[in-house]
Amino acid sequence: MPDQYFTTGLASLSVASGQFEGQAFEPSVYTYTVLVPYDSFNVSVSARASDDQAGVRLVGVRPHRNQVVRGSAAHGTVSMPAIPEITESIGSFYHLTTSFGVMVVSADGSDTQHYTVVLRKKADSFARLENITVEDTPCTLKPSFSPDVLDYRCVFEWWASKTVRIRPHVDDADGHPCKNCELVAPDHRESMDRHLSWFPETSEPIRWPKNLTWERRLYNGEGHHVEFTVVAQDAVHVKTYRVWVQRLAPWYRRTSVARGMSWWSSKIAFVVAFSDNLLNLHNSALIRPLEE
Repeated sequence: MPDQYFTTGLASLSVASGQFEGQAFEPSVYTYTVLVPYDSFNVSVSARASDDQAGVRLVGVRPHRNQVVRGSAAHGTVSMPAIPEITESIGSFYHLTTSFGVMVVSADGSDTQHYTVVLRKKADSFARLENITVEDTPCTLKPSFSPDVLDYRCVFEWWASKTVRIRPHVDDADGHPCKNCELVAPDHRESMDRHLSWFPETSEPIRWPKNLTWERRLYNGEGHHVEFTVVAQDAVHVKTYRVWVQRLAPWYRRTSVARGMSWWSSKIAFVVAFSDNLLNLHNSALIRPLEE
């Protein structure tokens, strides 16, 4: 009687609402990536062995109620990571992926085969602003806004206004690739009693409501770099726009004027000192003949 041959392959592997990326299921391929909707939290999965006598075990999967994860077919649920606060997830993939395993044991228990499946949430990587406006701030945004230009200036005279207002615009219309974007900005209410010693670029950013105006009162001569970061739905791809906002000081208090006055003062002091030395030499020359 010939030896019986036991197989350890899968006949099927399915993920509810999932789309196999790059590679459709093949029993001889043992690693897969499956895309699932971004709002997925519990994903149903199932696997069935080619041999009805083989055993199938799902690893990292909760079994469905009244069902087992052993036998020639197995069913269960994979829990996807919860979506964290946007300021905690920037630049990290950890909330987008999870994985589970399938182990097939031959009918006689002499052989095993392992399959690995990575589940990844489908998420847009598009991130950009549609516009930046200065509202009623008496400045001109320079240069003119372009989605691919990241650095801007808004500078105004001390007497024209005490408050700067900057509005970042995100297109969140249905069908737009940035509909699910988020916006992060410094908290304009932070340290309201600090002005020249407040540095928004090093403060903790907060989730900023889309298309809401950012505003803050400035002292004479106060200026800051205000960063607006657009975060794609995948929370990995970002684009940061920087706006230098400044309320100029009166002319007599500006650094350039102070430096100019200091330069002239040093020159005048030098001339006065030099003149004094010449005068002293002249007087010495007159006094010496008289003494002789």
